[in-house]
Order: sequence, then C-alpha cells, then structure tokens
Amino acid sequence: MRTALGIAVLGAAGSLCRWLLAAAIQRQVGATFPAGTFIVNVVGSLAMGLVMGLFIARGSESSGLRVALTAGFMGGFTTYSSFAMETVFLIERRSFLVAAANVVGTVVFCLAGCALGLFAGRTAVR
Repeated sequence: MRTALGIAVLGAAGSLCRWLLAAAIQRQVGATFPAGTFIVNVVGSLAMGLVMGLFIARGSESSGLRVALTAGFMGGFTTYSSFAMETVFLIERRSFLVAAANVVGTVVFCLAGCALGLFAGRTAVR
C-alpha cells in the first residue's frame, strides 16, 4: 500500500512538473515545433536512466522507492502520449518534415539520454 501511495503522489508531482516545464519552454520557442514535450521527454529519459542506474548499482532495483520514483514521478513526468498526439497533429497539418524531426529526434535523444543516465547512475556509486 505504501508503494502504491508513493506512485500516486509522485505521479501527480511528475505530471505537474511536466506541465509546468513543457509550457514554459513552449512559450519561449513558439508553436512551430513541440519543443516543450521534446525536451521533457529527453530530460525524463535521462532521469529514468539515472535513477535506474543508481538503484541497480546499489542492488536495490526492487525497492518501493525505486518503483515510486520510476512508475510514479517519471511516469507522470514523461510525455510519450503527448508526443504521439502532437506528432499526429503535425501530420494532419501536413508538416511532414517537422513531424519526422520530432519522431527521429525524440527517439534518438531519449535513447541516448536514458543510456547516458544509466551509465552515470551506475558509475556514480563506484
């Protein structure tokens, strides 16, 4: 029950952080490219890798705190559903090049961010 409560509370916090950060970024760059969601996904992937790397390196990947942080906060913070929706909207507006840049950039940078975070988390404990 404690882990479930942690997931719920941290999920709400992650969602609020996602909304605040993405909206702030989007206001700065305008509406042409969904930069707020893009940056949140990259930062979220990096953070997910870092948290997992730290917990794996410490041998505590099954802890309730790890689950609350990853499924809760990071689950609320990352925005792949928003990514998909915004990409479909770009395609509907026939902004094919921008849509393709969003898809390729998100996949490449999020995978790289996650790998970098995982490496950093694992090596930080050594």
